Amino acid sequence: MTNRHTVIACMTVAAVIYGGAPAARADDESFFAAGRALGYQWSLDTMIEAGRSICDSLWRGRNIDEVTFHTKRYGLVTPQQAHDFVKLSVDEYCPNFRQFVSP
Repeated sequence: MTNRHTVIACMTVAAVIYGGAPAARADDESFFAAGRALGYQWSLDTMIEAGRSICDSLWRGRNIDEVTFHTKRYGLVTPQQAHDFVKLSVDEYCPNFRQFVSP
């Protein structure tokens, strides 16, 4: 299994564990473009599903540090990349959680 397939498989598992969350007036294309600008090379669907699962985790009561840790672990990214992706996801899909994400 290639590294790319491993990342996709891990994100799919994470999405199944955390479930999908409904979008909050999100523009999936701009979210995808911003994710790419952060260095993520996932497909559109994978990136959107990962972003929405972050919000679903927060709605289910998980704390931001735990969500960021799982993003780092399943996304195979650095802590900073995980933080930036969590922040992007919150900004785009669940802005009501912005107060929990450090700048």
